[in-house]
Amino acid sequence: MAGEHGVSLEKTGSGPVGRHTKARGAGPYLVRSGSVYLFQIRMPKALGVPAASPPQDHPTFISAPVRAAEHRPDFSAAAEPTLDQNAIDDDGTAGYNLDRRYVRRPASRKPRFSRMAEDYLAAYSGRSGSGNKDVRIARARCELFVEVIGVAICLRRQQLRQSTPSGEKMIIEPRTRVIVTGGASGIGLAVTKACLERGAQVAVNALPGDAKASEVIAGLKATYNETVVSAFADVSDRGAVEDMITSSARQLGGKVDLLVNNAGTSNTRDPIPMSDLDKMTPEFWGAIFSTNLLGPFWCSRAAAPYFSDGGAIINIASIAGLGKSASSMAYAASKAALINMTINLAKALAPHVRVNAVAPGLTRTPWTADWPEARVSKSLSSTLLGRWVEAEDVAHAVIMLAENPSITAQTLVVDAGRGYHE
Repeated sequence: MAGEHGVSLEKTGSGPVGRHTKARGAGPYLVRSGSVYLFQIRMPKALGVPAASPPQDHPTFISAPVRAAEHRPDFSAAAEPTLDQNAIDDDGTAGYNLDRRYVRRPASRKPRFSRMAEDYLAAYSGRSGSGNKDVRIARARCELFVEVIGVAICLRRQQLRQSTPSGEKMIIEPRTRVIVTGGASGIGLAVTKACLERGAQVAVNALPGDAKASEVIAGLKATYNETVVSAFADVSDRGAVEDMITSSARQLGGKVDLLVNNAGTSNTRDPIPMSDLDKMTPEFWGAIFSTNLLGPFWCSRAAAPYFSDGGAIINIASIAGLGKSASSMAYAASKAALINMTINLAKALAPHVRVNAVAPGLTRTPWTADWPEARVSKSLSSTLLGRWVEAEDVAHAVIMLAENPSITAQTLVVDAGRGYHE
């Protein structure tokens, strides 16, 4: 209905669903309502469109949705002319918005697109002396003009929504796509929940055949519904990692915004003294390095093609990699290597992806749950705060590093002030 009449692209301003501006002459107004864009079109009086008897100081509008999926105005959904009470700004100024920049203009000066369309309509509707015989041509061509502008605007807005420009702050929100390895227990589970509570979509990785992890993931799905994706794989298995990342990215919509490399192993229930070199067998070293170092590398390399601009990788390291207490020599070496690899991955993926690490101290996790009281007391007494690091504390550090656009190649220590006693 609206598409049958000559119209012109005007500008946008602020009302209940978008930013309207002062209406001058005939023109559509693009406003946003959720994921639907509306052209609000003023019908020129010269075309004899019936008005709804509005007051003299308010124009009459018809609203026609422009849906991003179709990239064109849906004039079939247009309603009868209705009064728009928000068409006039109090400050009497006007502007237009095509690329998220609001340009202020004097109310007496119309944007270029509006002048073009009005001049075109005037030339074909008799206002320039040619009579009204070509009014149908004028209407058709002006309708095409509006549709072309609508397509351009919708495509531009879709392009801006699909990626976060490098250097822009990434916010963990409903559109954020996250993969967390080892995400069904301990620190990984805390990170998973922190992201889900912010509305993100999370692919939760766990070892195949881990019944407890399967139960946890099922519980997360029951709570957060379709925002949780199962991603079973052993991160030490390169082929399995590539399949897992590819599948997860596809289920997350083809892109990844944040990868948290949390999966790791100490390969021992009890700490092994540094002096006990005999227990540092090739198999022991291999099991730790294949998971703690190669696992994050395989995951990062597989995910690299799927990262959106402005994405982030967070590696969960340990203060053991910084020369502090460790469960074994091999474990300390693997975490030191992970911290070094964090720096080099940041160099490799800059400037589009930031890479950082978090180095927790003694953290309350299933691995420390059955520690003897004496061991716990000795460990906590070496911290300034005299307390455990909770898994949620580490998760908060991960979120901070993921959202800060100026931090890369850094390792953030979260250890309650360990080792600073005089």
